[in-house]
Amino acid sequence: MINWKALLDRLKVFNKPPPLLGIDINDQFLSLIELATDGENLKVISYAMEQLPINAIVNGEIKQSEIVTEHLLSLLKKASTKTKSVAIAVSGSSVITKVISMVVNTNEETFEAKIIADAEKYIPYALEDVAIDYSIIKTDDTKESEILLAACRREIIDQRVEILSAVGLETSIVDIKIYDIERSFSLLKKEYSHGSHEVVALFEHNTGLSLTVLQQGVVIYHKEESFAPAEEETPGSINLIEVTDENEVIKRVNDAEGEACKRQLAQQMKSAIQFFISSSQHEKIDRVFLAGSFISIKEFAVWLDNWLKIPTSVADPFRYMSLAEKVDRQDIHDHAASLLVACGLAMRGSACQ
Repeated sequence: MINWKALLDRLKVFNKPPPLLGIDINDQFLSLIELATDGENLKVISYAMEQLPINAIVNGEIKQSEIVTEHLLSLLKKASTKTKSVAIAVSGSSVITKVISMVVNTNEETFEAKIIADAEKYIPYALEDVAIDYSIIKTDDTKESEILLAACRREIIDQRVEILSAVGLETSIVDIKIYDIERSFSLLKKEYSHGSHEVVALFEHNTGLSLTVLQQGVVIYHKEESFAPAEEETPGSINLIEVTDENEVIKRVNDAEGEACKRQLAQQMKSAIQFFISSSQHEKIDRVFLAGSFISIKEFAVWLDNWLKIPTSVADPFRYMSLAEKVDRQDIHDHAASLLVACGLAMRGSACQ
């Protein structure tokens, strides 16, 4: 079992973080990104993706560890990297985050003990079953701080650490998916007014449809579930989100039903935007980015731009990066929209410090 506090203490001995492999392990695929500096810019020096069989990982829980291990070995062979330190991410219902206020005690051990004690109020699991970490995100003159408390079911972390260890990798960082998306989103700043108050929506489609809203590069809203449109607006009974057979998806997109699938998905996205606006102080979304496994994502972005009447494009964090010779330029850009988490994880390494 991984001890987050001990892990953080061990990392403090480095003057800067070590080179890292950002490895995203999710229900659909494994992806790996390794970054280095190239002058003032970043460079991708290793990249690989591996599609996973259906049900190998379900809702973040590894169900078939041997199969995942085999695909992880294949991923490393494709990447051809010597780096052993890894950053991984967890997400979904296994992760709980909460911002709490607390007076900072100068005694670090006492302060940490109080945080752990208070954590029981916010975590619906037994404390011995979760890994807990925290970060002080804001301190005012009264010494009262805003603290981001994060907790994850220990078994979710342990599964990943054990599999990575089995293939010779060391887990140096366990992160939360949403913050890796936020980090990699900073690479898209040339695509929009990153420093302004522009409100940007990122829709990610993998096993479900999620919406992340950012302003000035900071996540202000995140919802990881499907948003069904009103019944009268649903064109037929097609539900693209629930389709799991890739061949069936391709067939349906290529035939007459594809248009109905596209419109239903767009309506779900519109409903998600409306829900966000109704529950916030914001009056509109200024820009939309697409990420994940949307079918024909580039064509869909063009169509959605016209349908939503909101500027829409595909999220590609590598557009302004240089690539090592061994990295397949076409392949990484074709899959860029599915690599935000892996890229954000890789940015935790020394290349981005």
